[in-house]
Amino acid sequence: MIRNNNVILLIYLSFFSLFLSKKISNKITMYKNELNKSSIAQINKRIFSSICNNVSFKTEIIQANCNNMGTFSIDLKKCLANIDGKLTYKVNGGFENSCSKCQIKEISNPDKTKFYSLSCTCQNKNGVPNQTELNLNDLLYFNNNFNLICDDASNFKAYYENIIPKYLDEYCEFPKIENKVIFLAVCNNSLLDFDLNSCIGNFNGELALSENGKFGASCRDCYVNTKKNDYTSKKNIMITCYCKDTSQNYISGEYPLNRFIDFSQDQIVCANHKILKPKIEVVENFVVGKLPYNRNLSASDNFMISCKNIRVQKNNKLIASCGLKDIDDYEIDLDVCLSNIDGVLKVAKNGLFSKTCKDCKIKFDNEENYILNCSCQKINKTLWNNTFISLKERIIINENKNLLECLTNVKLPEDSSNGICLKS
Repeated sequence: MIRNNNVILLIYLSFFSLFLSKKISNKITMYKNELNKSSIAQINKRIFSSICNNVSFKTEIIQANCNNMGTFSIDLKKCLANIDGKLTYKVNGGFENSCSKCQIKEISNPDKTKFYSLSCTCQNKNGVPNQTELNLNDLLYFNNNFNLICDDASNFKAYYENIIPKYLDEYCEFPKIENKVIFLAVCNNSLLDFDLNSCIGNFNGELALSENGKFGASCRDCYVNTKKNDYTSKKNIMITCYCKDTSQNYISGEYPLNRFIDFSQDQIVCANHKILKPKIEVVENFVVGKLPYNRNLSASDNFMISCKNIRVQKNNKLIASCGLKDIDDYEIDLDVCLSNIDGVLKVAKNGLFSKTCKDCKIKFDNEENYILNCSCQKINKTLWNNTFISLKERIIINENKNLLECLTNVKLPEDSSNGICLKS
């Protein structure tokens, strides 16, 4: 009887092991398919740091847990050499013979992404120890069979070297996307907007230049940002979107925005239009002090464009990071702008709202406007009300004083707790 039970147990374990291995294999296959469909992954698949954790180094072997699909490892003796005290890609380079004290470092970027680097002490050609470091994203990547391999960054570098800045990148600043498809930027000192639907289409999960392509119907969570190209030392405006493929799966992709639109003279046009060089004029109405100020825009628009990372501290201190190149924090006391009227935030000069409000924070509505959200005490002093007020047209840059101020003499429909739709 015991023997029969053992046989049944062995059969069960065999089937369970087969099921588990098949499930993991399917998971890897699904991820490989997603990886292969992603446009940026198609080019280089250098995503090691973004999907791998618990990275370790021991006896020349890198080991990491990647995307919760198991442990991957690779022997760096096959990949690295010590060239005059510097870690360099080379097949069977033998770096271990003249390098020591190697360790993995996890480095965080300002945008909260991370990457792993390998740091070693390697002797140069004169035998002098030199501290050298290599970004593992430039060395390790996954091939089409989802095997972790090493290679130099030449293909990766070639891709970015071919992202050539155009007039859009040279003359447009402060890019953003509003209402899912509307591109806004200050180009040649003019605030412009442009409907990207007229130039961009979605083709099986990838963005492509297409007249009246209406990519917004099948793409979501699109955003733009300006990146410095480390290989050309120029900046590029990049667009990232999640777009549906024919299987209705959302595929992530990052693209140079100038592949689809460009800046021609005083307007934004589709990239397949005739592009004319912008007119260069000496513009006297753009004042750059510590706080940049464009006289073509309202004082509140200057705040919205020049200031980012807006937050609240101690309930009443609004702090914003403002500037073009030299970014500094600027502060304004909202007690001089707002009051608590029976549990509802209202605009009032020297209203001292923070004496009866708490838990204040900045939120955003569906049009990317800044909303102050607080819990404010009602007149009976026993009940608290969750209240919102839009800061649109309220916070301004004072050009003459070069500081932030608030307006309390303009009536706006947003001045209530009703009718404000916040992002979920």
